[in-house]
This record gives sequence, structure tokens and C-alpha cells, in this order.
Amino acid sequence: SADQLRKGDYSARSNLGLDNEIGDLERAFNDMASQIQQEINLRKKSESSRQQLTLDIAHDLKNPLAIIMGYAEYCLNNPDKIDEKHIRSIYQNCYRADTLINNLFELSKLDSPEYKLNTVKMDMSEFLRSKMAGYINMLESADFSYEFDIPEYEINVDMDHEAMDRVISNLMENTLRYNKSGTKLSLKLQNIDNDAQIT
Repeated sequence: SADQLRKGDYSARSNLGLDNEIGDLERAFNDMASQIQQEINLRKKSESSRQQLTLDIAHDLKNPLAIIMGYAEYCLNNPDKIDEKHIRSIYQNCYRADTLINNLFELSKLDSPEYKLNTVKMDMSEFLRSKMAGYINMLESADFSYEFDIPEYEINVDMDHEAMDRVISNLMENTLRYNKSGTKLSLKLQNIDNDAQIT
């Protein structure tokens, strides 16, 4: 069984059925083999998920880049017909592409032992107010209604501003992309037992 385990067969188990010191060793070996197998399976699942995420992000990049190229070409060919709608669409899709590229970059860093969150004490209420204000034009352009319930008082938490910014951006990008016109977006921030809860 130990030789099988050494060769990479993590399902290997010993089955002597002894009730002595060798039996104790056997049980310890089987427990160890079981834990190794679980770790390997989790790592494989994690790696598979990461590969799929990378493929999804790379695929998602094609859409904003195609829109940017289309509008840029239109503007080049029709310089007298450029209006705010064209510029806004180019900007929004540049922002989206930049977000996706940053996601790929962060994904590549997760395996590094040096990777860590840079947390500082921040006011989550102010962070969300500022963040959501930047999406109002996009929500209205998509004919979404919205309701923000964010307290006026401070809710201070330890957080990585850049990472949390990316979380909210991803949620909002998916909200706008995968929901139809007329959707209502509700966002609520609460202080529950000294934890910030975003719904």
C-alpha cells in the first residue's frame, strides 16, 4: 500500500485487520492516505475551476474588444457623426476589458506564496455609496431600476480596497450583462454583530 501511494495511487489502503501495534500503524497510514487523497482531489478541482475561469475571462474579453473596435472604426470613418453615445460606449467597454484583464492578472497571482490581501480599516458605507454612484448612468442606460439602502453612519471594516472594488465590479458587470431590461437592482448594507453584511 505504501508503494502504491509512493507511485501516486492515492486510493491505496492497507487492510490487514490486526488488533495490535501493526494495526495501529495501519489505521494511521490509512488516515494519512485518505487526507492526502482529499487534498489532491481539492487541488485538482481548484485547478480545473481556475482553468475554466481563465477560459471564461478570455472569452468574455472578445465582446468588449469587438465593440471598441467597431465604434472606433465608425468614428474614424464618420468623424462628423461622433456623439456622446459612441464615446461612452467605447469608455464603458474599455473599462470592462480592463477589469477582465485585471481579473486574469489576479488569478495568476493566487498560487504565489507572496500573495496576500492588503487590508486597512475603511468605511464600507462610504465605499459603497461612491462605488454605486459610478454605476447609475449604466443602470439607467440599461433601463434598470435600482434601490440602495446604505446607512449614513460609518461601518468600519478591515478590507483590501482594490480586491473589494473588483468584487463589486464583477457583480455589477454580471448584473448588467445577464439581466433583461426592466430589472430592479436592490443593494442593502447592514451592520450585524459588528460585521458588514451586503445583500
